[in-house]
Amino acid sequence: MLKRILSINGQEGVISQSAQLTSFSPDTLYIKTQGLPVFPKDAEGNIDLTGSVMDSDLGTVKINVYLKNELGNDIQLVNNVPLAMFALMSDYNGASAYANSYDYEGAVLDGAFEKGKQIAIPLGDVILQGDDILTVSLTGKVVSADWSIKMWASDEISLNQEILLTYAYVKGLDSQSFMFRNVMELFSYGLTDSETVVTDYFGTNSIDYEGLIAKALCNGRYEYTDGQHLAPYAKLWGDVTNWSQDITFTTVSNVHYMAVGRAFAPERKVRADKDVRNFTAYKQSIIANDSVKTKVLGLKN
Repeated sequence: MLKRILSINGQEGVISQSAQLTSFSPDTLYIKTQGLPVFPKDAEGNIDLTGSVMDSDLGTVKINVYLKNELGNDIQLVNNVPLAMFALMSDYNGASAYANSYDYEGAVLDGAFEKGKQIAIPLGDVILQGDDILTVSLTGKVVSADWSIKMWASDEISLNQEILLTYAYVKGLDSQSFMFRNVMELFSYGLTDSETVVTDYFGTNSIDYEGLIAKALCNGRYEYTDGQHLAPYAKLWGDVTNWSQDITFTTVSNVHYMAVGRAFAPERKVRADKDVRNFTAYKQSIIANDSVKTKVLGLKN
């Protein structure tokens, strides 16, 4: 089920919009933008495919997602992350058509960016009940003269355990060190000849950006065609345990980083134990009324 939570139109200037969700179980945010360029413009006003997407309007608009937790401490799920980073992640996952925007001469490709830029932001599976409130906000300053943003919350994953994904963004400086807790994946955007390191529970991992970008272009489900821009986007590190880890990593100037993690809130275990769609009752109805289906599915009381 999709619920539209935001629909705005704007002009050049400051963006400051927010929406709230209650009594819902969102697993993903879906965003469609029109009129916000993926690539910056050069001094002559032409699309610069060699420029950083982080300097585009899509890079200047940042998103925050904040869970007001009725049962305990509030939780920041998305912390000031540029929409461009989520566009990159969406395309890496095969869900954005990020590359299908402009050819190398700067001409708009037919039926591509002008018809909308789609971005997916997985939240895990958030169960909003009682006085829980999920607030989504967009802030930034753009130069585009005519644009729109629409956003939907999706409730499609059928789980009876709440999962809270988190996203944090940093722009690197040479040899600067960051530490993040409970990280699942670390991504980067930007070209560099430098090598840095990520340290997790098991040791220190060297980061070869060029090699990892090549790996990402092989493994990512990009929708590129001939002559398209190939984003220098890479997965630098992934948690092998699936339990999340505390990591420390060093950065490189003008390379952008996004850490994807999990939030753990023990007091919300009651949310995890409560089946919001009442699957248990449905299972019992199958057991009571359809012995053949019960046997094949292996259902038990």
